[in-house]
Amino acid sequence: MPKVSTAQEVHWYLLKFTNSGLVVEASKANSGARLAAMTGVDAQLWKVEGSAAEGYTFTNKAGLQLYVTNTQEKGMVEAAKQHANNKFSILPCKTANFTSSFEIHPKANTQVGFNQWGGAGAGHPIGLWGSSKDREGNNALTFETTAALDVYKNLPPLVPYPQNINIQEGKNLDLRNLKVITSPVDSLKGMVHEFAEEVKSRLGLTLSLQSSPSAAADGMVALITDKSVAGAEAYTLSITEKHIEIKASHRAGFFYGLQTLRQLMTKAFYPKNGAQRVWTLPVLDIKDKPLLSYRGYMLDIARHFFDKTEVKRILDIMSFYKMNRLHWHLTDDQGWRIEIPEYPKLTQVGSRRKGSFVSDGTDPHFFDDTEYGRGMYYTLDDLREIVAYAAERNIEIIPEIDMPGHMVAALAAYPELSCYPNRTYKVRVTAGISKDVLNIGDDKVIDFLKTVLDNVAKVFPGRYIHLGGDECPTDRWKENALCQQRIKDNKLNGVGELQPWLVHELAVYLKKKYNKDIVAWDELIETKTDNYWNRHKGEVSPLIMAWNLGRDGTGRWTDWTDILAASKGFHTVIVPYNVLYLDWMQVTADQADVNEGYRGGWGDGSVNSVEKIYNFDPLARLRSVGKTEFGLGVQGNMWTETTNNNAELEYQLLPRLLAISEIGWLPNNQKDWLSFFYRLQQHSVVFEDRKMTYAKHFFLKESKTPLQEKVDEAEKLLADTRAGEVGYAPKATCDALANAVTAAKAAAATEEAQQLEAMTQALAAFKAAPITQPVAGKVYRLISASTYYKAKYAGATLYADGTTAVRVHYTDQQAPEELFTFVEANGGWIMQSVHNKQEVTISSYNQPLRFVKKNATPIRIDRAAVPAQQYDYVPGAVVLSKVQGYNATATGNVGRFYIKSFGGNRNNDEPSENKVVAFDQPTLCHPGTWYIVEADFQKMLAALLKRCDHAIEDVVPNEEGQHTQVAIQQLQKDLAPARDLVAKQAAVSQEVYETYVKAYEKFLAAPKTTAVEALTSNHYYVIRSAHPQMTGYVAQLKDGLVVPTKVEAPVTTDENPTILWQLIRQEDGNFVLVNKAEKKYAVVRNASAGESIVENSTPYAWQLRYRKTNEISGFLIMAGTSNYGWYLPSNPVATTRVSLRIANQWNNYWKLEPTAVPTGLDRSPLFQEATGTTYDLSGRVATPHQRGVVIDAAGHKQVR
Repeated sequence: MPKVSTAQEVHWYLLKFTNSGLVVEASKANSGARLAAMTGVDAQLWKVEGSAAEGYTFTNKAGLQLYVTNTQEKGMVEAAKQHANNKFSILPCKTANFTSSFEIHPKANTQVGFNQWGGAGAGHPIGLWGSSKDREGNNALTFETTAALDVYKNLPPLVPYPQNINIQEGKNLDLRNLKVITSPVDSLKGMVHEFAEEVKSRLGLTLSLQSSPSAAADGMVALITDKSVAGAEAYTLSITEKHIEIKASHRAGFFYGLQTLRQLMTKAFYPKNGAQRVWTLPVLDIKDKPLLSYRGYMLDIARHFFDKTEVKRILDIMSFYKMNRLHWHLTDDQGWRIEIPEYPKLTQVGSRRKGSFVSDGTDPHFFDDTEYGRGMYYTLDDLREIVAYAAERNIEIIPEIDMPGHMVAALAAYPELSCYPNRTYKVRVTAGISKDVLNIGDDKVIDFLKTVLDNVAKVFPGRYIHLGGDECPTDRWKENALCQQRIKDNKLNGVGELQPWLVHELAVYLKKKYNKDIVAWDELIETKTDNYWNRHKGEVSPLIMAWNLGRDGTGRWTDWTDILAASKGFHTVIVPYNVLYLDWMQVTADQADVNEGYRGGWGDGSVNSVEKIYNFDPLARLRSVGKTEFGLGVQGNMWTETTNNNAELEYQLLPRLLAISEIGWLPNNQKDWLSFFYRLQQHSVVFEDRKMTYAKHFFLKESKTPLQEKVDEAEKLLADTRAGEVGYAPKATCDALANAVTAAKAAAATEEAQQLEAMTQALAAFKAAPITQPVAGKVYRLISASTYYKAKYAGATLYADGTTAVRVHYTDQQAPEELFTFVEANGGWIMQSVHNKQEVTISSYNQPLRFVKKNATPIRIDRAAVPAQQYDYVPGAVVLSKVQGYNATATGNVGRFYIKSFGGNRNNDEPSENKVVAFDQPTLCHPGTWYIVEADFQKMLAALLKRCDHAIEDVVPNEEGQHTQVAIQQLQKDLAPARDLVAKQAAVSQEVYETYVKAYEKFLAAPKTTAVEALTSNHYYVIRSAHPQMTGYVAQLKDGLVVPTKVEAPVTTDENPTILWQLIRQEDGNFVLVNKAEKKYAVVRNASAGESIVENSTPYAWQLRYRKTNEISGFLIMAGTSNYGWYLPSNPVATTRVSLRIANQWNNYWKLEPTAVPTGLDRSPLFQEATGTTYDLSGRVATPHQRGVVIDAAGHKQVR
């Protein structure tokens, strides 16, 4: 029997089920208790109080008490602060083979006991089941003391743990006795020097660099080459009382030996203070090598971009835990992130989208409505830099160009790569799978892919290039003549074999030209592809990434995909989505904090915890069929559809990366969860030292006194408070709390109880104090305070969308439409937009807020005070509520500002739109809470200039609907003083700021380039019919006549010069039309009905008029000032000439399609020195010596 706790003596126990070793855990009030692997966290440690006569209670260190929902069979065990059904009996277990264990029964019913509901399994609930029915011992428990954990608490902090380690207890090396570090070869000196510099910076110890001896001497860290150490990544590490010796046969082995040494020095490198630094290392011998040669992490930078600095941080933490592969997902529907010089629009167009998927925690999902991706791509030089950085850390980068699906970003840049080249494509905003894929029946698409892969192969020196191959619909291929011809020419069995044909084609190309192998997702080996691979067995050997399960009931595969790959002779990287996808939740919803760092992209029901990952055996399935040699490695995948920033990325990675590291390094039979858990505890200091965010669920909380907890809470509140600003406590209130903190810290131990009471009262007074209200006439921005993990909009800014709606920008725009003022009225405030001069009003409950010119709804501004879990106060967070009918708590009908999403259609890539509505949800951390921040006009002016620069960068000169050069020059002139203010960081008033806002608005309203003005003489055009049923016909010069002929769009070469026309603008605004073939002019003898268009050596003046109706748009090619224009015959086959007719029919409308064929006229001017910033075509600032086309400060394109 366990010892009963009293007020004087407390005993903590783990309630461990005998047959599974799992323990009872309860981490959240009013939620079910569950089974968990034993760790000793507060939620697992229970004290037993009461007596056999009255019944026992079970309370854990988190302050939660067990109770049952009812005392009958199938009642469930839950936990709460207090509950009526909380009395239990503890009796011996009567199940055979478990009689030395106990059962816990409700006091009112000893016929049922705690049961592992649904059998043993981490995460399973605990319910009541009849004791007489228990045959497997699922009711049997023991009471384990924390002594069971002590053996794990002093293990060396090594992750992954070495395969062989022998520690000599009681013997140590003093780090201060080390004087020398050695390098066996010159190529390792950089690595050795870096380690010596870290020792010097962290410990103040200087290690002189010498060449390695044959054996380590006293005071030496010796790296010694030993060819008997088998394996490129194998090493031995020996620590004696006098020296340290690392042996390896390859660079990687030495690198990992030093990483192990770094981890052993954790308590020396990362002490909380100098006095706690541990200067000794245990005497030990390690003989180590990895289980798997591929231990990887996949980073998706297409959906959300992460810059070089963040990628290097990820590489650093990967290498610290001996991970050796970065799979880099560089392209997808939502963005193209790699420079391809031959196809510049891939990054100019394909990197940018009109918005972003922020969160799937609400229905509809939440999207940002601001542009994303400008400049967010890597140049080839960027990539080379990162590749070299990774190589120094023994990490090979595997680049992925996902194809032939997930290519919408490429199609947006180059529609001619699609099956429908006349369509307009936009870089995708929503998640999901698009039916618009590459037209792999078209040879120019294959040339495009080979050009892309040429660039990739030259930059990435590793063995593999990933060709994607997942989630590629075949709908478009079924409809496309070129794809059908490809099937016929290559004797393929339908569209299902086009994708393996493409992979095969490119694999052969890469192997022959670059000696590289390819990687593909496991869709490549779906059952429908079996015939293809059987016909081409042995010709290529793709590495398969097994992310699907295979045995999933869809019929797409006949077995687990790693087993299927092995049966074809293909190696695999094991990455099942339901274990190793890192965009899943870290913990279950009942364990999640309301402010969880990241929700993940799959929802609360999709959880891949540290424990789940650690207990996964990547080779289990292959072992079952005797094919473990085909299991090359293991990988964690991080998809970033809703990963909005570095903090969220790191939060999802850590600490799960450590579990992936260990399952790829240690054989499964050597893993030990408790060992890993307690070693993991010593690595939070590593993350914090690197300033990386991480999930803290699997880390034990530091034990603190009640007074220290109150002091810590007060200090955090004060640090987060901007005294006297809107929504915050006044300065006097802050001073009172600060004084209480000072007194508590200075108090003697005997005064702790008194100071605890004083601190409790001071905190209560601080939280109850009135908040600062706005000042009439000042200008403010309203910023979301919603940190709730299902609606993490914190930082989103409320703005006026014209005069129609109130919305939020998720990303900080510092835009004019975000500015508001407050005017006192009727016991509250009237909120007015500075931008549209209208007032915000609350009309109907749960309906969007709107603008009115006057008599708007008065609103209150109150401290957000309704608690969310343990959060009962957030400095600065306010709720804006309708004065009429106000109530501090949620009654269900109080109108308050609240962010909500509406509409959207993922199938059509239509994101939902957010609006601010009147909804009664004042709970802290939720979308009804806000910060009110005074506008900083200096920052806003800088943001306005950036906005203007972007508008100018986006102008395509001489294209219809674009800003004119005159408008650009005027804007640049108007903004010149503003640029000077920002450069000098001078103070900016509201009046000055609004002057420049008006200049920008004048630019936006200026007349745009018309369709006729956009016509240019520097390239040839195709004159194509705009008639919706006759767009295949173009104007051709043949035998002296202009005739209709059928030509598919687009025309990209001068292969047929008879259809190419040069348009030469005359001084009077008319145009001369010159055919490329014979350099002859299109003329007409008489401007009358029925006259044919013919060739002549003498030019003729045509008047081009652009017309647009609801049904048709295009150019009318008019004979001078007459009413007669070019007319396509209704039956072009029977009537083979273009003639003049009264221009009132669809046959008179023509498209003037520009081609890439140059005429040699109107070349860009040679570069002349210009003042001001210049930009390249991607919008980046150009260097003084950069060659090629640049845009000067006036918006002109010039050639250097």
